[in-house]
Amino acid sequence: MEIYLGGGCFWELQNRLDQLEGVMMTVAGYMKDAQGWVEVVKVAYQMPLEELLRCYFACHDPTSYNRQGMAVGYAYRSAIYWEEPLQREMALKVKADLDTGRPPLTEVLEVTEFVEAPEEENRLYEKKGISLKLPEICK
Repeated sequence: MEIYLGGGCFWELQNRLDQLEGVMMTVAGYMKDAQGWVEVVKVAYQMPLEELLRCYFACHDPTSYNRQGMAVGYAYRSAIYWEEPLQREMALKVKADLDTGRPPLTEVLEVTEFVEAPEEENRLYEKKGISLKLPEICK
């Protein structure tokens, strides 16, 4: 199965998701939606989706509006793009279960148009020898 996850700069999210057992492949790219392009990571997975989504939410701040750290703008929003209705249901369930102290702003939307990022943008941190720490919930 595949799902598309946006949560700030795709370099960081891709680096973390690539470390998960059960993630078979990731591709950095851009998802077109009604308001513009969002940086996302296409994730092919063979693990429970609930587990993947809990880790995804732990890897970024889903309560920030159109920003993650120094990355500011619509392209860096928190968003989940689903292909199958069951993915949508699980995404909404995991989002509702979050205990963040503030409401999560993550959009849960159907996949529209995905464009792969240029090769030099994919796995940039890995190419530079950078490995970001996974949150404890992901281990």
